[in-house]
Amino acid sequence: MSSSVIEQDGKITIPQNIIEKLGVARGDEVEIEIVGSNLLIRLKKNSYNSIISLKGCIQDNKTDPLTLKSIWKM
Repeated sequence: MSSSVIEQDGKITIPQNIIEKLGVARGDEVEIEIVGSNLLIRLKKNSYNSIISLKGCIQDNKTDPLTLKSIWKM
């Protein structure tokens, strides 16, 4: 478990090990919710972030983009 401190202006720094594990980046959105007496911070996934996370996963120039498009429709 990691911990953080709430700064004077209400900002919370997410520890580096959590950032790396979740693959989050500056500008990613989160949802914040109170659950009982706990604060729940959930990464808000959107299609843009999902697509950006795939950048570089295909390293050759032989892959047909139309084939990829048909896979994504599944």
